[in-house]
Amino acid sequence: MNCVNNYSYFLNNHAYSDALVQLALKDVQKSGLSPETLERAQVRLFRGDSDLLKKRLGFASINGHSILKTCRLIEFPNFGEDEKVVSYSYKLIPSLFGKDGKEIKYLFTKDKPSIPYIPLETWSIKDKANRPLWIAEGQ
Repeated sequence: MNCVNNYSYFLNNHAYSDALVQLALKDVQKSGLSPETLERAQVRLFRGDSDLLKKRLGFASINGHSILKTCRLIEFPNFGEDEKVVSYSYKLIPSLFGKDGKEIKYLFTKDKPSIPYIPLETWSIKDKANRPLWIAEGQ
């Protein structure tokens, strides 16, 4: 249970007894993301309602089904150079499938160009050429 307490920021007041919450926690742990890394990046489980999700993404359902009724969402805030949130992206737990049968793992803002995920800490060292920069795939 102490392990769960370490991830309290990520869990964002979601009940650990929820099987999808457990699946989301296992997903970030499998990725090697520590509680400290998640908190520094402000990555956590989405706590809002369908209205907030629709405001952020432009939609809150897939194939006519409410996303929040079938999934938990890992929320990734995307920061601009001024260190303010410019958009959000979400990882679906579990993945869903589109009308074409393709797996949907991540959600991005509808009808807006994609922006790269740049961790907040990266902006603070953008002018320091002596600092290493690692480029990786995905959030």
